[in-house]
Amino acid sequence: MKIYNRFTGKLIREIEKNQEGKYNLDGANLVGANLTGANLVEADLTGAKLVRANLSEANLAGADLVRANLAWANLAWANLAWANLAWANLVGANLVGAKLADACLAGTIMPNGERHS
Repeated sequence: MKIYNRFTGKLIREIEKNQEGKYNLDGANLVGANLTGANLVEADLTGAKLVRANLSEANLAGADLVRANLAWANLAWANLAWANLAWANLVGANLVGAKLADACLAGTIMPNGERHS
């Protein structure tokens, strides 16, 4: 998968799946990345920097987003079912239509700046 900066169109990074067929983006710097409609089911995005990234309509079901920085990210209509968003930063994020069924939100900073309990 090739990931581009959504503002400049420049290639940020190219990634491949691991032996289990999952993407490993642990700690990746994906600020401003265009991941519209990306299939990131069960991907490891622990601690990833996704500030202002476009993840609209992305499939992040079961993804590990612990401590990920998703401030001001576009997550409209994204599938975050069963995703682990513990201690993630969602300040200013667009969650319109996002599916959060069974997602772990413990300690997550929500779009309004309040921490989820």
